[in-house]
Amino acid sequence: MALKKENESTVEWLEALQEAVANGKRRPLWKKLQKAASKPRRKGYQINLYELNKNSSEGDYVIVPGKVLGEGSIDHKISIAAINFTSKAKEELGAKGCKFMGIRELIKELDSSKNGKVRILV
Repeated sequence: MALKKENESTVEWLEALQEAVANGKRRPLWKKLQKAASKPRRKGYQINLYELNKNSSEGDYVIVPGKVLGEGSIDHKISIAAINFTSKAKEELGAKGCKFMGIRELIKELDSSKNGKVRILV
C-alpha cells in the first residue's frame, strides 16, 4: 500500500500497521485499521468524548483511526490510541487517568497479550 499521507502521525500509523499486517498476528484487525487510517482527511473519522464514553468500558483498548474531539466527557479509564487529539480531549482524558499509547506500543501490547477488549471506533 502506497503511503500518500503527508501528516506525520498518519504516516507513522500506516507504517506500523503495514508491519503488523506483514507479521501476521491479529492480521484482520490491523488490515481493517490500515484501510480506515488511509482515508483522506476530509473523509476521516472524528470521534467525540461522549462517543468514547458510550462505546467503551473500564479497561478497554480503544483505537481511533482519526481524531478525538473534546465534546462531552468520559467517566472511566481506557487505553487509547488515535491519530490525533484536540487539546481539550487530551486534557479530559488525562484528567480521568486514561493511558495514551502510540500505535506501535498498542500493536506490541495486543499481540503479546491474550486479554483485553479491543474497540475500534469509526
